[in-house]
Amino acid sequence: MDIKNNPIKETGIKPQSLLSLGAFAIGINQLFDRVTQMIQQAEQSGLILEVNAGSQVLNLINQAKDAYSSALKSTAQTLSAQQQQLISSLTGMLDDIQNHILKDLTSKIQQTVNTIPFAKTFPQLTLFEGTIISPNTNGNNIVTLVGNFFDIGSKNYDAVLKTGSNSYTNSSKTTQEITFQIPNSEFNHSPNQVNYKSISIDIPYKKTCFFFFKSKKTTTFLLNFIILPVNSGSYQVVTTKMADITQSEIATCNGLIWDSAQDDIDKTQGCNMSDGWTCDRNSVNYSFTRREGDQNNDWFDLGNASTSTFAGWHFKTLHKLFGTSGKLTVNLSYTRHKIVTQPVTTTGGLVNLEWGETKVETIDPQASWKIVYHQFDGRTFEFSSSEDSNPYLKITSLGNEIQIKTVPE
Repeated sequence: MDIKNNPIKETGIKPQSLLSLGAFAIGINQLFDRVTQMIQQAEQSGLILEVNAGSQVLNLINQAKDAYSSALKSTAQTLSAQQQQLISSLTGMLDDIQNHILKDLTSKIQQTVNTIPFAKTFPQLTLFEGTIISPNTNGNNIVTLVGNFFDIGSKNYDAVLKTGSNSYTNSSKTTQEITFQIPNSEFNHSPNQVNYKSISIDIPYKKTCFFFFKSKKTTTFLLNFIILPVNSGSYQVVTTKMADITQSEIATCNGLIWDSAQDDIDKTQGCNMSDGWTCDRNSVNYSFTRREGDQNNDWFDLGNASTSTFAGWHFKTLHKLFGTSGKLTVNLSYTRHKIVTQPVTTTGGLVNLEWGETKVETIDPQASWKIVYHQFDGRTFEFSSSEDSNPYLKITSLGNEIQIKTVPE
C-alpha cells in the first residue's frame, strides 16, 4: 500500500527541522509515521484485519491534518485541550490495533471524527467497508464509505474510485453513505498468498470563494484492497479423552532351576502377576539356558502350568546314581495384559473451508480438544481455546460446541 503520500490534499507544510515545528505538528506526524509502519508490518504478517483497521485510522489522521492545517504551521509548543484530546484518542486507537483489539474501533473513530473542527462542507470519512475481497464473492464487490458528504447530492458531484487502470463512479450516494460496485474481474486471487491493491477515491465538495461564489473542489482518500487467496485452508478436530484401554507387553521369568544332582525334582516354577497384570496363558513359552540329560528319560515336560495370575511351567527331573541326572535351567517368556486409564487421542479428517464460511463441531463434553488449521500458505496452527488467535480463523466455543469461522466476518 502506498501510504507515504498524504491521502488528503496538501496541508502546505514545508520540510523543516523538528525544532521549528509546533507540539501539534510533532504529535500528529509521529502518529502518521507510527500507523504507516503498523500497516506495513501487518501486511508482512498477514494481519488483514489490522491492515484494514490501520487504514481506517490513517484516513482519520489525514483528515485531522487538513482540519488543523493552520495548527500544523504553528510553532506553538503547547497543545489546546481539543488537540490534546485528539492526540490521546488517536494514540489509544493505535495501541488497540497493535494489541489486536478491534471490536470498538468503529465507534471510537466516529467519536473522534465528531471532535475534529472540519470546514463546513469538507467531506468526512468515518469508516469504509468492502475492501477485503474474497474469491467466492457472488456478483460485484460492494465498497461502502460512511461519513458526511455534504455536497455529494449536487448535480455532477459524483465520487470516483480509481484502481490505477480503471475508474468507477459511485453506484449510489447520500450525504451519509457512498457505494461503489467493483467487478470481480478487477482482482487476481493468488492460490496461496494475500495481495494488496491501492485505490483512491475522489469526493467532490463546494468551497466558498470571494465571499459569495462557490467552486468545485475534490479531496482524495487512499484505501487498500486486501485480496484474499483462492483457498483459505482446511482444519482437523483432535480430541483427547481419558479411557480404559488394554495395555500389553512381553515379559520374562528367568533362571528357573530343576536340578536332580541330589534327588528327583517334580515341581512347577514361574512368576506371579502383580500390579494388575494378567497373564495370557496361551502365550507362555520356555527356552533353556542349561539342559543335561535326555527328554522323557532324564527329564520330562509336564506342560504349561500358567493361570491368569501366574506364568509357570511344570518339569520333572530324575536323579541317577549312574549316568546323567536331569538338570534344567529355564527362561519363560509370555504376554501380559492390564487395563489402564490413559488419554486417548482421536484425529478427525480434513475439512475444507471457504472464506466467510462457518463450521460447527460437536465435542464429547468429557474430552479436551484442539483445532489444527492448515493455512493456505502451508503453515499449520493449533487452537485449543477461544483465547487463541489467527489472522484468518476465529474459534468460538460454547459448551460442547465449537464454531469455526474464516475471516472476514
